[in-house]
Amino acid sequence: MKRIAVAQIQQESNTFNPRATEKADFAEYGWAIGEEVMRLYGATDELAGFSHLPEVLGEPVEWVGLVRAKELAGGPIADAVVDEIVTRIQRTLHAGPVDGVLLSLHGALASPTIPDVDGHILEKVREVIGPGIPLVATLDLHANITCTMIQAADVLVGYHTFPHIDHESCGRRATRALENLIRHGPTHHVSAIKIPQIVNAKGFATTGELMQSLYERLQRAEVCDGVLSASLFMAQPWLDVPDLGWTLYQAYRGEHAPLDEEAIADECWSKREFNARSLPNPESIVSEALQSPLAPFAVSEGHDATNSGAPGDSTRLLAAMLKTSWPGAGALTYCIDANAVQQAYSAGQGATLRLLVGGSR
Repeated sequence: MKRIAVAQIQQESNTFNPRATEKADFAEYGWAIGEEVMRLYGATDELAGFSHLPEVLGEPVEWVGLVRAKELAGGPIADAVVDEIVTRIQRTLHAGPVDGVLLSLHGALASPTIPDVDGHILEKVREVIGPGIPLVATLDLHANITCTMIQAADVLVGYHTFPHIDHESCGRRATRALENLIRHGPTHHVSAIKIPQIVNAKGFATTGELMQSLYERLQRAEVCDGVLSASLFMAQPWLDVPDLGWTLYQAYRGEHAPLDEEAIADECWSKREFNARSLPNPESIVSEALQSPLAPFAVSEGHDATNSGAPGDSTRLLAAMLKTSWPGAGALTYCIDANAVQQAYSAGQGATLRLLVGGSR
């Protein structure tokens, strides 16, 4: 029976958000340690894919749960949380030997002092298990790949879909890579080429005409004999960290990588200006909305979207709306402000109060 250490540490950090992500934020999505990692969350996301390892290996597996800390998107993870996660991981790994490690990471996790938290975690795992134990990590398609991540992990396996619908299958692909490493050892090659571009994330869906063919080639390459990973990581643009950019990553056995690095890199570079355009300012949006014969008129403030980790309390569109009168049903806007909400609750139903809204985060 193989002893396999498993963990999930995920967040897409937005380093432009000044509010740190604390342990309580992770707790909302489920914080678990030890045997709880697979018992409570083994049927979700990449962990669900990891759970198929026994059938891939052809023998039972003893899961050594490290930690499960997941949060969707927000400001940089607090350093104290990083320290706690690393301490728990290393303490558990020191407690007994393992035959392999599977980590479900994001690849765009940053703290106020560590721009590459994913690489930091991988490095700390490697310190304990040494060079001979296989370490495989799954990553979001929008990961920013670093030298630390490449050197610490034996294999990195990325999503093949955006929007992301292949969490479980990505986990399954990681189990195949781990099984290969357990049986044949780390005698494979890793090829990683950095493409120096950061793009607007909109329009780069893998189901769209722009990227579909490229990601289909990656999927075909990864099922070839001897290929452990064929992944293209389109780094998310809400990071202010060193060496930000796209990465073509391939792990394989044999003499040649399955895909031509330069050809893929050139193809990606040719797409860099797609959807690169100036966005309208709030005043022009309000003017267009008032003149439009269509209703309702919907606006997405992508720069302040909370599902991209932004604070969600921009007041620029609200300010532009307040400068004009709205006929008919009027207008509705959203703004996150916990303090304003608390004041409203305290005032009670039917009360009138004057307060500041937004712009606090």
